Amino acid sequence: MFPLFSKAAHAPPHNSLPPLLHRIIALVLVTGAAILSVVPARDAACEDSAHGPNIVFILADDLGYGDVGCYGQQKIRTPNIDRLAAEGMRFTDFHAGGAVCIPSRACLLTGLHSGHTRQHGSNNHQPLEESDLTVAEVLHHAGYTTACIGKWAFSDDHDGPGAVQKHGWDFYFGEPNQTTVHEYYLPRMWEFDRDGSISGKTPDTGLREVPIPENANGQRKVYSHDLLTARALEVIDAKAGKGKPLFLYLPYTIPHANIDPPDDAPYTRENWPQVEKNYAAMITRMDTDIGKIMKRLHGVGQNTIVFFSSDNGPTNSKEGHQADFFHSAGPLRGKKASLYEGGIRVPMLVCWPGHVSPGVSHEPWAFCDFLPTAAELAAARAPEKIDGVSFLPTLLGKPQPPREVLYWETPSSCAVRMGDWKVIASNQGKNVELYHLRDDLGEQTDVADKHPEIVARAREFLKAAHSGDSAGPYEGKSADQKREKKEKKEKKEKKRAKQ
Repeated sequence: MFPLFSKAAHAPPHNSLPPLLHRIIALVLVTGAAILSVVPARDAACEDSAHGPNIVFILADDLGYGDVGCYGQQKIRTPNIDRLAAEGMRFTDFHAGGAVCIPSRACLLTGLHSGHTRQHGSNNHQPLEESDLTVAEVLHHAGYTTACIGKWAFSDDHDGPGAVQKHGWDFYFGEPNQTTVHEYYLPRMWEFDRDGSISGKTPDTGLREVPIPENANGQRKVYSHDLLTARALEVIDAKAGKGKPLFLYLPYTIPHANIDPPDDAPYTRENWPQVEKNYAAMITRMDTDIGKIMKRLHGVGQNTIVFFSSDNGPTNSKEGHQADFFHSAGPLRGKKASLYEGGIRVPMLVCWPGHVSPGVSHEPWAFCDFLPTAAELAAARAPEKIDGVSFLPTLLGKPQPPREVLYWETPSSCAVRMGDWKVIASNQGKNVELYHLRDDLGEQTDVADKHPEIVARAREFLKAAHSGDSAGPYEGKSADQKREKKEKKEKKEKKRAKQ
């Protein structure tokens, strides 16, 4: 079981309470028991009484805003993703949590922006801590079966605080190590089945090795990505429409390098560099698998909402792939690791037949909004101290409260979005750029000198956006460090005044 919203809290020793307080508590407990005996209760902390939709989140890795047909791609074939867009809602102004993998995914899972996650904007393999509340835990406690299949990214070991089985998942299959996960012919993967109901094995208490003998000793016979899809289909068959609703998080590794698919179909005859044929083949392979998943979900009924997105913008690869070959960033400036739109604006498709009307939305939102959205879908309580807001109103065609700000950071820069304005600060805030995205989506014209009042407002936000012990990208300090420095200064001044 996963303690909800208070993972780090510990109750005081029973004998530390005064005798009178003991009597008061006893009276309250007796009275409460009497009330509960006549009021219907939601059993097992609501775990067996959820009636929300199945929730499926499919995440690509390093897929650019322009890498799929419904966002303008002309060469790479993505018919199933395009169908998802045609039958659902396509968002033109959706953003990842960060410009690189780990910090971006931390925002998706925790509902925080990158100034408030412990990973911040760094890709240095910082694990989650057991006290970090994830969307999996929120949905688990709302009565969902939770399954993560693919790239976990938050623990390079199998039993540390960031280990996948410690963060709300009932089932996991994949390679949790952030380094080896990008190899596509793995000799082994790892599985965790909390109650054994999917694997048919004894319930697991930790990760269990699943050998892939066909890839032993350097052989390359089984493409690891294919196993993720196969396991996802097994989970859908075992759990979707079988009582509890299902939350399936499917973080694929495609099209992140290594760019070495089993074949380059259907692009073999194209007059392209081989590496570009391989890159396109990886995306089309993922698209085919998404088609399989959608078909299987259709078989278990209509009450399933599907999200599709990418963790950051596109990038060049060590094999020689060039993101510009397919115009992977579309009309956007920048690539992965950049806070220009090309690094953080990504596809987002949402399909829920009978609930989400097909169409296009230009509402700006981001990864941190997924947790509260999923919580509202499940009629669950989202944590209070998060940065995200539920976007269910937009999905259901209802008025969405205006979004005040969105925030991102890297170790050396930070950015804030305020309406159509976007400010990017670097060199510890000494360099500031301002763009009006509605008129300048490609961020070609810096208008910071013309709108000092907008820049000043952004600076005030950026000063306080980074919390924690680490140095922030703006002024080289976090908001906590600045506050501590200010408090020390005030104490010294008071002390001098008394003298």
